[in-house]
Amino acid sequence: MRADSVVEISQGGCLCGRIDGYLNLDVAKFEDCLKTNKYKEHVEKSVALAQKLGIRGVPGFILASTNPGNPAKAKGISVITGAQPLANFQKEIDQAIASLLPSKA
Repeated sequence: MRADSVVEISQGGCLCGRIDGYLNLDVAKFEDCLKTNKYKEHVEKSVALAQKLGIRGVPGFILASTNPGNPAKAKGISVITGAQPLANFQKEIDQAIASLLPSKA
């Protein structure tokens, strides 16, 4: 690994992590992005939404159905947080599908 292919990520003087050249990352562009806060607002909005939905870490998944006429509207939101077994995903997906089907009353 080349020395120039390592990026140390820090925030407020705290070393948060390290990204190595294994990612085939354009280090100069990445560092420029961090220095200029190019995506800061987008990331902060995404974090706020995740927290509002109860997602406190990764991985986090959201299952919902949207209205084709207004895709910004979602219903039947289900949140799956953390690494979960397949059975948990299947249960949530089955419930989401069932909620979309007309009831047999």
